[in-house]
Amino acid sequence: MKTIMVYNLTVVLLMILISSLSATSPYESSPTVYEILKKFNLPSGLLPDSVKSYTLDQDGNFEVQLNNHCYIQFDYLVYYDQTITGKLKMGSISDLKGIQVQRFFIWLDVSEIRVDLPPSSSIYFQVGIINKKLDVGQFEYVHSCQDKVFVSCKESLRQVVKTQVFSRFHKGDHGDMKKPMNDKEKQVDNIDNNKRRMVKRLVLEDVDTVADDFINNFKNQLKLEREDSLERFQDMIARGI
Repeated sequence: MKTIMVYNLTVVLLMILISSLSATSPYESSPTVYEILKKFNLPSGLLPDSVKSYTLDQDGNFEVQLNNHCYIQFDYLVYYDQTITGKLKMGSISDLKGIQVQRFFIWLDVSEIRVDLPPSSSIYFQVGIINKKLDVGQFEYVHSCQDKVFVSCKESLRQVVKTQVFSRFHKGDHGDMKKPMNDKEKQVDNIDNNKRRMVKRLVLEDVDTVADDFINNFKNQLKLEREDSLERFQDMIARGI
């Protein structure tokens, strides 16, 4: 009798253990960072679509890792660093680091973001001593990083040069078929069609290289402008201006 009772008790304990393990299945997916923002009554579009990972502790302290830094155009141009940290509370993010906005060609840190509770149509960005009120609607959906703008810039530049190159090959330097050609132009004009296409391809490949260099220089210039504007802003604060 005692053996049967021990056996039954063991079975019951095993069933409870199995039930507990099922309730905490490792296959259950964790919420996305955008779902976390929603749980704190914040719009999911505060972060770009390029979030690679995030951590969040029980006190609300978080760290978000992006695939890369990026820019998004809201009412103002917003810069996202590759690492963003802060503290989540209901309706707000404080101690924020890694997000900046551009105002009058100056890049400024956003130290806090909050919304009204109960929710309204407004969201507030704390930038230095300024509390900027914005329309919350623009943050309701998740935006793509604007590195794609640079890709479009490259393609536009390529198309412009492509048009000019093709025009040059078909019409000459100034688009005038009647203009006498110099020796170099005559040599180009005498190239057969296959070689002509090869020259065009080589020129356009060089255009891609130039476009990449231009875009990278432009990105670096944006970074330098941000760093310089922050130094100037901090200097103004230190001097009490």
